[in-house]
Amino acid sequence: TFSFAMNPGLSIKYSDDSDFTILMHKYQQAWDLGIRNFSLQIDDIGNAIRYPEDAAKFKNQGEAHAYLANRVYRALKEKDPEMTFSMCGMMYYIAQPDEYTYSLGEKLDPEISCMWTGGDVVDNYISIDEAYLYASGIRRKPFVTDNYPVNDFATTRLFMGPLVGRPNDLV
Repeated sequence: TFSFAMNPGLSIKYSDDSDFTILMHKYQQAWDLGIRNFSLQIDDIGNAIRYPEDAAKFKNQGEAHAYLANRVYRALKEKDPEMTFSMCGMMYYIAQPDEYTYSLGEKLDPEISCMWTGGDVVDNYISIDEAYLYASGIRRKPFVTDNYPVNDFATTRLFMGPLVGRPNDLV
């Protein structure tokens, strides 16, 4: 299944309606092409609270990210209740939930799938216990999105081998 994903970038003001409108315009372009599977990627962006307006509205980054993901999800769901939506939060590569994960899990609409790569960005082994631990913070089953065979962290190595270290009952 093809999914159209957007990363709003470093300059988005989460509390700003005009920034939201710009983001939704980009989703609309994919919608007009017939795409009905979407994702919001908020990984690798660092501090989300860059503006005083956001700092006044959100207690932390998890709240800001959940707020934006929920708005995008509701806007797309209003167009077609059958569309699918997932998101990748800032802390997608940990097993032990942190403040961000707990906050995101608390505020994120329970129908939104939340991506997770295991206990590391590229994890050699993802255990069932780690999945349950992360799920306890995110308050849903994690959507395991393996970063194998990405090589942006090892640009001189081409990953060609089989994917291993994934227990059959991880599903």
